[in-house]
Amino acid sequence: MLTPKEMAEKMKSVFIAYSHNPEEYKYLLPPDTYDPQILESFELDQQRNEQKQKEDIRQQKKLVHEFANFLIKKHVKVSYDQQLDDTGCGNIMKWYEEQMRESDYVIIIATQSLCDFLKDPPKEEMLFAGEFFDNFIRYNSRKILSVFLDRVKDSELLPIGLISGNLYEILSPFSLEDQSNQSDMVRLYALLSDQNRFEPPAPDAAGPVKLKPRGSKSYYR
Repeated sequence: MLTPKEMAEKMKSVFIAYSHNPEEYKYLLPPDTYDPQILESFELDQQRNEQKQKEDIRQQKKLVHEFANFLIKKHVKVSYDQQLDDTGCGNIMKWYEEQMRESDYVIIIATQSLCDFLKDPPKEEMLFAGEFFDNFIRYNSRKILSVFLDRVKDSELLPIGLISGNLYEILSPFSLEDQSNQSDMVRLYALLSDQNRFEPPAPDAAGPVKLKPRGSKSYYR
């Protein structure tokens, strides 16, 4: 087993990019009628739709947070979008560019909404859009890791530039107990810890994980 010092020296830095909403947002079109019963039914459907959307986002945030904390406890140098915890930021596009360029790897949490956005970003959007992301994939494809959290690994979901890259299907609860070469969690950890052959990590980092301000260049530990 590697010592904490040896582990720290080998560990790579990783930026986790993800979409809060795992699925495409569904808008309900109001009925073309003045019938009060139909309108009342529509309002109820709309409320249920909004509640489901909020719950999906809450669960997605929780899942990504647990995944990030798991990697941090295993001594991986992790940074990720702090909108996860509703903290503010300055220029988010500049911050994303810095994180993606400075990190050894970029983990893309593959969801329907994020992949749809990457395939066809709205013109008014800046995040992950335009020449920056296209060029980043073209020249940095090996450092982009597509991770499917609690969902089946599906290359067809991804933009063309990511299909031939590293794909991982990671299931919760997160663990390194399955040390076979078939375990995507083990394969991912071996890559992030710069190991050709998996070795168990040092004991988990002690204490709660604390996030630093988004403007900080140091990693969250």
